Amino acid sequence: MEIGMELRARRRALGLSPKDLSILLAVGEGVIADWESNHRHPKDPDRLRGDLNAIRDLHDQLVSEIVDQLEETEITNKSSIETYWTNDAYWEIDTYAREHKIPASLHNVAAAHAQQIIEAKYSTTVSIERALTRKEILARIADILDEQNELDLDDPEESFTFDTLDFERISLEHTLKERRV
Repeated sequence: MEIGMELRARRRALGLSPKDLSILLAVGEGVIADWESNHRHPKDPDRLRGDLNAIRDLHDQLVSEIVDQLEETEITNKSSIETYWTNDAYWEIDTYAREHKIPASLHNVAAAHAQQIIEAKYSTTVSIERALTRKEILARIADILDEQNELDLDDPEESFTFDTLDFERISLEHTLKERRV
């Protein structure tokens, strides 16, 4: 029995590249290409299907976690879901993802599915945004402090700008503290 088309379809449905799937299955990227093209066959197709089911279950778990996290807050048209641009960014923030080599692309697809669920359930628009890395947050905080040092607090407009920047800085610092947990 050839499994190539099934493997390709299921991989794509999960938003995984051949490289991402090879990392999750601990095989070479070329092995995935060979399996998908039916040039080679997995020794145990049932085990491969089981592994794909486990990856699908992980995707479903990520969707549930994202939806639950968003539902803990008041959902408005300003609500957003954060996801990750790269594996390194994801692994920096999520220990479990790092330990299990879960690719950012799986989280991206889960974020999109969670977005669809929330938008349908609450008849609102939810954005998907890139999560900032620790380095990016620290750089932005430094920029904010520099901007604040240049402001004239006796000027009402600049005082308002100072407060707006301070709110952003505090929010970023809170994000850093949350990630340490």
